[in-house]
Amino acid sequence: MNGKLTRSHEDATIERFQKDPDLAAEYLDAILKDGDEGELLQALQRMSKAFGGVGEIADRAELTQIPFIVRSHPRQS
Repeated sequence: MNGKLTRSHEDATIERFQKDPDLAAEYLDAILKDGDEGELLQALQRMSKAFGGVGEIADRAELTQIPFIVRSHPRQS
């Protein structure tokens, strides 16, 4: 058989976000609430791939500057 029969988890996740932007938003909200810095960076990378890159996302959000602020806060036990 010709063609790719499988795809990576990363590709499947990105495709799912493209098809369901609300799911992508929920995923990002969950990471912002409970995730660590590494998870946030991975989520942002996935969002960038799914939605056309940082420039495209900034244009859609009508941002003139893209601030990257990582705020640390203690987790509640």
